[in-house]
Order: sequence, then C-alpha cells, then structure tokens
Amino acid sequence: MIVTLGVFTVPDTSSPVSGSIQGVLPIASFARLLEGGRKGRSSVFARAGMPREVMPSIAKPSSLSDVAPLGGLVLLGGGGHAVVVAEAALLAGVVIAGFLDDHPAPPLAAILIDVPRPFETPAHLGPLAGLVMLGAVPWVLALGDLRTRRGLLRSARESAGAGALLARARSVIHPTAIVSPSASIGPGAFIGPGAIVHARAKVGAHATVNSGAIVEHDCTIDENAHVAPGAVLGGGCHVGADALVGLGSRLLPGVSIGAGATVGAGAVVLEAVREGAMVVGVPARVV
Repeated sequence: MIVTLGVFTVPDTSSPVSGSIQGVLPIASFARLLEGGRKGRSSVFARAGMPREVMPSIAKPSSLSDVAPLGGLVLLGGGGHAVVVAEAALLAGVVIAGFLDDHPAPPLAAILIDVPRPFETPAHLGPLAGLVMLGAVPWVLALGDLRTRRGLLRSARESAGAGALLARARSVIHPTAIVSPSASIGPGAFIGPGAIVHARAKVGAHATVNSGAIVEHDCTIDENAHVAPGAVLGGGCHVGADALVGLGSRLLPGVSIGAGATVGAGAVVLEAVREGAMVVGVPARVV
C-alpha cells in the first residue's frame, strides 16, 4: 500500500490492503523537511520524522486544477513584491502551491529562492483572473500596485463564492518581523522582514507593513493600505484604506492619512492628510 502525504509518496507496510490514499503532509513536517537544506536526503527526512528509506517524489502543480489535491498557498502576483512575499512564506514554513500573474514570464518564475536554503521555484498557475476559481485554496495578495490589488478584492467580493473565497485569505509574516502579542493582523496581510508592529496596533485585511517599517502602539492600518519599507508611524496614527505611506517617510504621533492618499518617500507628516491627496517633503505639503 502507498500513502501519499501532500506531494510525498511513502511506502506503508502496516496494512495488507493494496491501493493508494491521498492526503496532506502537515506543514510542521514539511517545514522540518526544508530545514534539512543541502545536508542530504537522510538528514532531511530524519528532521521530518520520516524513515531514511523514504524516497520522495516532489510534484509541482501545473494548473489551478492541481492545487486543491496538493494543498498550499497561492500567491496573487509574480513580480518583485511576490518574490519578497514568497520568500517570507517559505521561511515561515508555509508550502506554496504556486502563483497567478498576467505576465507570461514574471520575475517570480525566473528566480530560484535559494537563501538560506534551497526551495523550489513556485509554479506559474495562470492569470490573475484565476482568483475567482480558487475556491477553498488559501491565497494572499502579492502585488505591489494598490489599484490592481483593490480590483482583485472587488472581483473576489463579486464572485459567486465570495464568502468562502474571502475566508481563505491568509496572512504572511516574515520570521524576522516583530509583532506584539496585543497587536492584531488581519487576513491576507503581509508583514515584511524586520518590520515591527507594536502593542495594540491593528493591521487590516490585505494591508502591507513592508521591510523594516515601524508601526507604533495603537496605530490602525486599514484594508489594502501599504506602509512602505523603512516608514515609521508614531503612536496612534491611522492609515486609511488603499493609502500608501512611502519609503522612509515619518508620521508624527496621532496623524491620520485619508483613504487612497499618498505620502511621498522621505516625507515627514505633521498633520492629517485628506482622502486621495498626495503629500511630499519636509514638512509634508500637498501637491
């Protein structure tokens, strides 16, 4: 008898029944497999609690129809931001089923994530429109462009199985990020490497706190907002839905950024920014 755990096929001599059973390898075991890195098959499977004689056959899905049986997370996007999200997910022990992207040769398909240990390059499963066909498959937005992200969320909410689809959004938190136990992270959010989310802060669904950003105590980041790398939010700030707080910018404590607004890179914001406005400079001014 052969038992298939996720994408791993192992012999089972405990049962006289012939045939096969398909199941899912627990993520914890899969993570222990990854920890084996380049140290060879024996040490890899010893770490996963599997016998040395197991000879796995690692499959990669080639289309959306292959994803559900194999399990794993689907990334929506295959560009530069997706590379960052994919690496964070893998380092956190998450199995990636593949990604959706409209470009025929997106960066994620061409980059083998190989630091600090080797991973398979995620499979390109088709265009972004495939989001509405994911059903019960877990997914996360991995695009940097906020308008495109909002369009995908709109499509998801208008789809036939909107409730189930939206419920399968999963957050990705890089292992080096620091998140307070009293903070809350919404479904589909991404917390990048070295980011800090302090006490009682709230990061909304599908929001991004990117590499090295600091979100101080009692801040609120609304849905699909993006706090770019190196940005710092003082305590009690509010960032509205679809707003962008640019690279290395600073928000003084208590400042509010309206929905859809943009804070330019390096800006220092001293007062509230109205919805849809763009501010730049030190101190920040509307342009």
